[in-house]
Amino acid sequence: MLKSQIPIRVCFDRHERRPRFFELDTVSHCGTHACGQFCQTLTATDVGSGWTEVRAILNNAHRWVKEELVGIFVQLPFPMLGIDSDNGGEFINHQVYDWCIQNNIRFTRGRPYQKNYNCFVEQKNGDIVRKTVGRARFEGEKSLSDFLCK
Repeated sequence: MLKSQIPIRVCFDRHERRPRFFELDTVSHCGTHACGQFCQTLTATDVGSGWTEVRAILNNAHRWVKEELVGIFVQLPFPMLGIDSDNGGEFINHQVYDWCIQNNIRFTRGRPYQKNYNCFVEQKNGDIVRKTVGRARFEGEKSLSDFLCK
């Protein structure tokens, strides 16, 4: 039901290529096993400028994603006008959706099962997150604090 309220973006309009419209994604730090709870990196990339914010989160819980989005929103040197995400539950949830409405942020999503829709943020996931952190497994609060120190 909530997915039907979030429009699907096929491409960025010309006015959205200016700074302030962000693509969002998470990177899993699960090592070779995707079972259990493991840390994630939330990546937000501005489509127009390439400005990228990365935040470590304990897991994909709605709470952590929304809290870090708020932190990014507050610390940006320019206002955030829109976000575009994949169809993952870490983004498509009432906490993120309601926060966007309260802050007048346009929230869109890509078509399901289309990997190339978030190309700006996917590039930063490789260039920034994987090159810095690698592919090791990080789990728990101790690992999160170690991960933040990398």
